[in-house]
Amino acid sequence: MEEKLFVGVGRISLFFRQARNLKDKRSVVQSLKQKLRNDGWSVVEVGHQNDFKKAFLGFTYTASSSQ
Repeated sequence: MEEKLFVGVGRISLFFRQARNLKDKRSVVQSLKQKLRNDGWSVVEVGHQNDFKKAFLGFTYTASSSQ
């Protein structure tokens, strides 16, 4: 029997207009990452870690079914 593996990969660039410092940005990013992780996604901030106006996230999802 052939086993199937489905992998979704993505990236997103975010801009924070109202962030005044890194703490503001990280609060929003951590909340978003936790919500995605609760649904089974793997998420990492891969860029703009020290820029409080921008974030760049990479994410993946793996499943045995395309449903």
